Amino acid sequence: MLNKQTDFSKENVTMSDTTLEFNIDSQMQILRELVHKADRVGYIFDDSIWPQLLSSLDVIEDTQAAINYYIRSDYPTDYGGQYLYVYGLLQALFMQQDAIDAFCDIVFGKVKRYDIKKWLSRIRDFRNDIVGHPTNRCSKYFIRLVRCEMQKNTLSYTVTDKSDNGSYGAVDIPLILQDQQSCVSFILSKIEQELSRLII
Repeated sequence: MLNKQTDFSKENVTMSDTTLEFNIDSQMQILRELVHKADRVGYIFDDSIWPQLLSSLDVIEDTQAAINYYIRSDYPTDYGGQYLYVYGLLQALFMQQDAIDAFCDIVFGKVKRYDIKKWLSRIRDFRNDIVGHPTNRCSKYFIRLVRCEMQKNTLSYTVTDKSDNGSYGAVDIPLILQDQQSCVSFILSKIEQELSRLII
């Protein structure tokens, strides 16, 4: 279930690391300007593409706002709030990857030049294990969060198969955030370069 990924991370990252809160506002403003300029010069953005393009741009920014809120806010003391934080964070990371992937498809075509889903497959696996399909993962695994071990920087879970064989997993949250932020910044910079090249 958990696959190795391209390593964009640095070791020993903590939630107090100021580099963890990631501001993409200026980068996204440049991309929006390039998108509109590309449209004015008759590049690929026809009417059928605009809805997905605008949705992708909004979701990239909206999910980043959610991720940054997780980083800077106080972790809830009650279990209900902790579950909402965990589920919300992992879903936001997953949605942001999908939006980046859609943006790449529009700009680069279906050739996966920058495959965020593959590079960050470990994060997608965590989301699918814990949020997406915990009660029937791949028709053979069953996942449970370890409630007493949930913290802002880490969470633990158990995986059991149909034969009642079990294993234990943990998620280093600051590390997966650093992975995602670094990858997102890298891919957005490549999209910016490609759009700039196409409209010269």
